Amino acid sequence: MEDETEGSGSSSKIPTELENYTEGSNLHGTDDQNYFSSNSKQDISSIQQQAQGYLNQHKIYELFNYLIGHLLVDEPEDPHEYLSDLLTKCQLFRLGVGDPPLLFTNRHIESIYQSMDPSGVGNISLEQYRIGMKTLGITEYDQKPVECAEGRVDRHIFQTEAKKKLVNALADLVGKSEQ
Repeated sequence: MEDETEGSGSSSKIPTELENYTEGSNLHGTDDQNYFSSNSKQDISSIQQQAQGYLNQHKIYELFNYLIGHLLVDEPEDPHEYLSDLLTKCQLFRLGVGDPPLLFTNRHIESIYQSMDPSGVGNISLEQYRIGMKTLGITEYDQKPVECAEGRVDRHIFQTEAKKKLVNALADLVGKSEQ
């Protein structure tokens, strides 16, 4: 719409910054190729690499997976409050004044063991031991545990190794220093 300027009797358009914008140009009157220099794609890639490095270095993806895992297992009524409490427990554990808030507890470790030893013999094969560790999400563990018999691992060794590795993984995740 055109406005009349006061006292001139002529019609003129009130200019806006967008009037001069056309496809292929930016608001500053230069074309996109100048505005987005060929270096900017490299700059963006460098920024993305820096961000990725930061997230990896501080194990942010793993932390989010840990938090989401707890949410999905516990399905709390108030997930925000639950996450706040869980992070507080992680901080207390990190400081050495709280128990580790593990996703898999002794009950879970025992259930996995029992599923591999349904007849209650009291020991499992080395292959079952490896499968149990993998089921618990443990990737770094003693590949050659103390055996109670040739190629067999008893309940205590499995449970002790699993718990120790779960605690170590959480300590690494939250940045708990060795004490």
